[in-house]
Amino acid sequence: RKIGDKADHPMGRVFTAGMTEWARAKDTGRSEALTIGAKDRIDKVMNVVVARELEEAERNLGVLATIGSAAPFVGLLGTVWG
Repeated sequence: RKIGDKADHPMGRVFTAGMTEWARAKDTGRSEALTIGAKDRIDKVMNVVVARELEEAERNLGVLATIGSAAPFVGLLGTVWG
């Protein structure tokens, strides 16, 4: 729980989601046959969190691409003007 409270890094959030689901599966105390289902659930939960984190990281990628492609022209303008 302490790690999950301070998960400010994307990999930390993925780890926290996986550990939370693992703890939930462990608390049920079911047989080993159901542990396979728990592995699938942990995998799915972690994949969902990874997808969410990728969406968050890619949200402002267009702005970064625009700045990166316009920067050489701004430098050229400064050279010509100066």
